[in-house]
Amino acid sequence: MVRRFLLLNGLAEDSDLTRADLVILFTCAFCQSKIADMLNEIARIRSVIREGCELVVGSCLPKTDGAGLRKVFSGKTITPTDFSALNRLPGITSGIEEMPEAIGRQAACEPLVIQPPSNTARARLKALALGATRSLMRTWPALPLERVATRLETDRRMGVFISSGCMRKCSYCAIRFATGQLRSKPLDVVTRAFSEGLDRGYRKFELYADSIGDYGLDIGTDLGELFDWFSKSHRVFSVGIYDLHPQAFLKFFGKLFSLCRAGRIHYLYVPLQSGNARILKLMNRSCDVNALLRKLLEVRKHRGVFLQTSVIVGFPTETDAEFEETLAFLRAVRFSNVFVHFYSDMPNTESSKLADKIDRATMLLRLKRLGRAGINYDPDMARHEWEATPALG
Repeated sequence: MVRRFLLLNGLAEDSDLTRADLVILFTCAFCQSKIADMLNEIARIRSVIREGCELVVGSCLPKTDGAGLRKVFSGKTITPTDFSALNRLPGITSGIEEMPEAIGRQAACEPLVIQPPSNTARARLKALALGATRSLMRTWPALPLERVATRLETDRRMGVFISSGCMRKCSYCAIRFATGQLRSKPLDVVTRAFSEGLDRGYRKFELYADSIGDYGLDIGTDLGELFDWFSKSHRVFSVGIYDLHPQAFLKFFGKLFSLCRAGRIHYLYVPLQSGNARILKLMNRSCDVNALLRKLLEVRKHRGVFLQTSVIVGFPTETDAEFEETLAFLRAVRFSNVFVHFYSDMPNTESSKLADKIDRATMLLRLKRLGRAGINYDPDMARHEWEATPALG
């Protein structure tokens, strides 16, 4: 929405920071190491932009750690629920309140076109071939090239955002303070976005939300109804599902598993965070761990599904034996990939008030145990996060 707002107000995009009059940095701030990365990025941008260029910091950081941000930045900020600062930018003639709601009952699903990483030379050749094919189709419409064009586009993805905000109250999470209450798009708006994408040749879609499992609960529908639409469609496509809470995974497992068997799911991210029931309760993420394990193993049988999860290493009071339960869970499922995060206190969260914090040395030892257990994760990314995670008292 911000991009569309600026374009409608007559601003033009420029990929070169040194030429820009305005730079908007959208931040991620789910843990202290990511906050440190964002603060470093603010410093980097300020060092390269020209004098007179305005920097606006947006998304989660201004809400999750506003006090920390104000120590290094005093400019305008926007959040997922408050874009009013954009009205004070020079040259703005149509206010943000005149734009359609970014998320809401009447909002459209603005597509996000995603090009997965690939060999640069191959990607360029494919783009040239696709362009030539489209040109031929325009010149000689009778030529049977439509299927060729569709096949060339099968790697392109379309992202569809279905809701914003979160109903969950995970004890360690400060992001919910920024995203606000659940705001779902109507089911017909979401399905229309899929239909339009299919008409444009997309065959792979990525489904996004702050809390996908809660989709529709504020407007009298739910994720299961969207899964029903996927199942009933006669069109050929598959969907990636991001950040499906384990409770929601269990709730909608029947419909989700049917989609997996039908080849309709190519990616599924279910953030485990811990394999121990006591720690999950402290996280406010209680679920039936044994049922979760059984059903994830069912999904794992379908090799066409890239199955991803995340774990938090060093949650307060976590014992070595409890961490071993998490390791055992990861070994049993053999996830395609695991995001490894290290616990850090976030402002105003319940977990920040817990005693018996785990020291950084113990966290590092547990990370090494993940490696020895053969868990598939990015060691460089995990090591960077550990290095940037502050010591806890």
